[in-house]
Amino acid sequence: MPGCQVKEKLLGVTTYSQELGLHLLKVEDRFKWFLASVLFAKRISARIAMATFREFENKLQQLKGVGPVAVSIFLRELRSIWPKASPRPSPLSLAVAQKLGVATSDLQLPGLESALVRVHLDFCKKQKCVECPVKEECFQPVSTQ
Repeated sequence: MPGCQVKEKLLGVTTYSQELGLHLLKVEDRFKWFLASVLFAKRISARIAMATFREFENKLQQLKGVGPVAVSIFLRELRSIWPKASPRPSPLSLAVAQKLGVATSDLQLPGLESALVRVHLDFCKKQKCVECPVKEECFQPVSTQ
C-alpha cells in the first residue's frame, strides 16, 4: 500500500525534539521540550529556535509568551507518553498530509504530525522538493522553474 510507505518514510524523519537530543520519556526533558516548543511557536526559523533553546538551556531566567501554538507543539511530541496529549492537528501538518495522501486520522500516530511539520518547514516552504525524503509520494511538488 502506498500509504504505508509514506508513513514509514515520515516516521524516519528526525523530529526537532530528537535533534535537540531530548528524550521525552525523561521528565526533565519534557520541560526542556516545553521551552523549545515556545521558541518553535515564534515567527523565527527552526535553526534560530534551536540555537535559542540551547542558550535557554544554559541561563533561563523566566518564561513568558506561552500561547496555544506553543502548547500544541509541546503536546504533539508527547502523544506517545501522555494519553491525553491530543492537540488539534496544525494547519501545516494538515496541508502536507493532503499533499502526501496521509489520512487526517493518522496524524494522531506518535511522531507523524511532527514529521509532517518538519517536512513542510525544511522542504516544502524552502522549495527543496528534490531533497525531500517523501518526494516520490507528493501529489503537489513545488515547481522550481
